[in-house]
Amino acid sequence: MAIKAIIFDVYGVFLKAGKIYLRDIQKHNGKPVRYVERFGAELTKGNVEEFKKLLGFVKKGQMSEDEALEKFSKFTKLPAPRDPMTVWKATAKIIRIEKTFEIARRLKKNYKVAILSNIIPSHHKFRSPLFEEFKPFVHFSCLTGKAKPDEEAFHHILYELKVRPEEALFIDDLETNFNGAKAVGIKPILFKNPDQLEKDLKALGLQF
Repeated sequence: MAIKAIIFDVYGVFLKAGKIYLRDIQKHNGKPVRYVERFGAELTKGNVEEFKKLLGFVKKGQMSEDEALEKFSKFTKLPAPRDPMTVWKATAKIIRIEKTFEIARRLKKNYKVAILSNIIPSHHKFRSPLFEEFKPFVHFSCLTGKAKPDEEAFHHILYELKVRPEEALFIDDLETNFNGAKAVGIKPILFKNPDQLEKDLKALGLQF
């Protein structure tokens, strides 16, 4: 069956991490607690899974960023920051992968292009304007309450696109997000870089 829609992840595909300004965060959160360094140290102690669990609630809009940091602080006995939003804003700094945007624009001429991103509200505020050109098929988990790799996230985007699973492709840089796509019948493509993506799409017969 012919492909009619391409579903893109955001982070790692369209965007990559920018510099996080630790001094700015520390300035807002005061001394003597160097919050960011302590925060990172707690993650390296094996608390990553606990933090990921909390982020999962935030990404689905079931918990605020402030609540997540407060719970993590209690879990690790790490003093809570004075200004939690400063922490989230600093981690929102990103760099655009321009060639991916170019590929998506070219695809949009012949196919439906959708965005499916797991994202927390404060990051959504900064990143959503970057994807205005791909509306109406822009789905952020903190607004829909549905996140990858849950099957319901893929069912939801397919319903909005009005395509069958076999008529869609899903592009992500994390294979862990493929489970839900495969379960509903969407073919996944592992993103490594824009050149590889273009080659893989053309190998599948897409015209753009």
